[in-house]
Amino acid sequence: MKSTDIVFSAFFGLGTLYFTVLEVIQARTLKGQYVRISNANDIAYLIINYIFIADSFLGYLASKTSTVLATIQVVLMFAVFINWLRVFERTVLYIRLIK
Repeated sequence: MKSTDIVFSAFFGLGTLYFTVLEVIQARTLKGQYVRISNANDIAYLIINYIFIADSFLGYLASKTSTVLATIQVVLMFAVFINWLRVFERTVLYIRLIK
């Protein structure tokens, strides 16, 4: 493994850890209201991130498996992005048009 791969994996891991902490804080704050599809989506892509981080160091995933997981990750992140667009006033109209 090259040093650039290690640095990239470290940054990727720190970002994933940061968002995991945010999810834990959100789960503790909301308690029973935390269980929603959007939060399940967040947990799913965080788990896949941890799988990719472990694979970057251990190399245990086959190429096809890694490709399938990456595809699932892109779909999950696209769903998060569409959900995130509802936050901004200018893009709310477009999200409502999709629904």
